[in-house]
Amino acid sequence: MLEFALTTLFWISAGLMLHACVVYPLTLRFFPRRYRAPFDFDGPLPSVAVLIPAYNEKQVIGEKLKNTLALEYPADKLEVIVGSDGSTDNTDKIVIESGDPRVRLVRFEGRNGKPRIINALADVTQADILFLTDANVVITGDFFRFINHFSDKTVAAVGAANEFAVRGRAKVATGELAYHRYVTTIKQLESQIGGFSGLEGAAYAIRKTAWQPLPLVPMNDDIVALYPAILSGGRVAFETDLVAKEDLDDTVRDEFKRRIRMGILNWGTVACCPGLLSPFRPIVAYTYFSHKVVLWFFPVLMVVALLTNALLARHNSFYFVLFVAQLTLYIASALGGLAAACGLKIPVLYQAFSFVTVMIAFLIGGVRFLLGHGSSVWERSAR
Repeated sequence: MLEFALTTLFWISAGLMLHACVVYPLTLRFFPRRYRAPFDFDGPLPSVAVLIPAYNEKQVIGEKLKNTLALEYPADKLEVIVGSDGSTDNTDKIVIESGDPRVRLVRFEGRNGKPRIINALADVTQADILFLTDANVVITGDFFRFINHFSDKTVAAVGAANEFAVRGRAKVATGELAYHRYVTTIKQLESQIGGFSGLEGAAYAIRKTAWQPLPLVPMNDDIVALYPAILSGGRVAFETDLVAKEDLDDTVRDEFKRRIRMGILNWGTVACCPGLLSPFRPIVAYTYFSHKVVLWFFPVLMVVALLTNALLARHNSFYFVLFVAQLTLYIASALGGLAAACGLKIPVLYQAFSFVTVMIAFLIGGVRFLLGHGSSVWERSAR
């Protein structure tokens, strides 16, 4: 009985990991395409409010405003609202002195957290479309085409592609860049079949009529903000011709801290959006579960697979080989980290180190969420 239980747990864990990494991307090719390219509005263009939550962003907010105001869209249809969450540097001054009447500063005292800031900014505008973006993100590409997706009444939200720039000593760059190219391809396929696994939090837009206030808890707003619209039958589009560019974190330590926070937000998102797994919306449930939920629980699956495999390997040569394969990954990861600490970057070993480090950070984030240590108040990262 014990061996049966261990075997079952091992293959469930291994099967889910194999599904998320290999099987799921292949299955997307077999779904019928429901997406069509955006077409021009039959009538006036919608008004757009760009919402930028900010905390001590003096190094980037000036360039952010220039970049946003340079978007190719009618000036009388575009407004920019910066929510300063108790900034103590010159962020507020830079925004006030921008000199463009389309720019507005909303100052908040103390630390409120990103969800509260976004909710407040959404309340102060009457724009048709809310475009949420981070202060450290540069937008490039066809903004007209991006907004034109909303000419389809079934589209509740549109996401932009995310692109990372390598700067300084960004040791995590190679794996991160490759991973996000892969994610962009997957999200594009998901949008074409009517699926959903969230958008890129760096830049996405949602209809004001589909907007509902975010819960004031740790979660990914690029999923939770769209949750009510998805439950109401709305569709999410993804536009690769609009790109949100941002820098990678400089060091492994910076990236590790960011991934821990992501782990907290990921588990909070699962708690906030149970309806995305409803069997009454099979395509949404399948894409969200396969692309997000399994990924977020990946570290738990890895631990279960390793422990059950260790117990099964004692009396079975097949499981012994699998256990050695798992140990090889962790040994390679340790060697990759050791080499990086000595100034060497051995590609294969470093990729193993990067992957395992991310999983450890996600696991720590999940534990912190369960212990109630998460917070919706963010600290500005080095990037």
